[in-house]
Amino acid sequence: MKKKLLKTLILLMCIALIVPFATACQQTCTIEFKVGAGSLIEPVTVNKGEIIEEEPISARPGYTFGGWYDGDTKITFPYAVTESKEFTAKWVATEYSIEFNLNGGIGAQDRSYIISDLPLSLPNATVMQKTGYTFGGWYSNAQLTGAAVTSVIAATMGDKVFYARWNPVAYSITYHLDGGQHPAEYPSSYTIETAAELKAPSKGEQASFGGWFDNADLNGNAVTSIPAGSMGNKEFWAKWEAVDFSITYHLNSGSHPSVYPQGYSSFEEVELKDPSRLGYQFDGWFDNEELSGTAK
Repeated sequence: MKKKLLKTLILLMCIALIVPFATACQQTCTIEFKVGAGSLIEPVTVNKGEIIEEEPISARPGYTFGGWYDGDTKITFPYAVTESKEFTAKWVATEYSIEFNLNGGIGAQDRSYIISDLPLSLPNATVMQKTGYTFGGWYSNAQLTGAAVTSVIAATMGDKVFYARWNPVAYSITYHLDGGQHPAEYPSSYTIETAAELKAPSKGEQASFGGWFDNADLNGNAVTSIPAGSMGNKEFWAKWEAVDFSITYHLNSGSHPSVYPQGYSSFEEVELKDPSRLGYQFDGWFDNEELSGTAK
């Protein structure tokens, strides 16, 4: 009888110890937070019925935290814990702007991007256009210094502004000298940004320069310069004008005929007339006092 009573007593003591422990286990709940690629949020363990006052916030570069979800249900805070749960973070990609400063050109439009769009190629020379220029690349500063930028690389974040660089096209200048010669310095090319002054060539004493013309027939007005803002390769023809010379005769006591040339043009051939002298035969005109060489 005593042994039976002792067993009963021991059994009651064990029950008294186990029941509170089991009850306590049933009242403890754990909330786990699945952040994906976001910053870690430690699990929270509380008693059943307790309230989590503040919403834990995770962070992820390039994304905005969109709250915690239990399946398709968004969790609101304060949150009353009734059982253990796993909550999953929702991430919304942050939208950034890209502004293109075209500097007078065309071919690119402002746009937006999110981090999953990257890498993102910028518009290149096949689409960028500006009259009289070739596209020289995109730069991240208005001074166009540093290396050109061809794309927005992976993992980039933030609003971006890109500035277009334009290089003026060098146009050629072709001259038709017609026997003349250029001076030491003369323009052989020009750009839309710079005026070019055409230099006068020379042709010795046999001709004077009459101007540059933009056609082989030398029609219209002479061209003295290519003004800034011009475009295209240019071609010019030199016009030459005759130089007039006087003729001085040393007759050596002879006499001119009634008609004789007193001057000539560099572009014409002139026939010298024979003078006369009583008792002498004319032997020719010479270009020196010694009468040497061949008669003219």
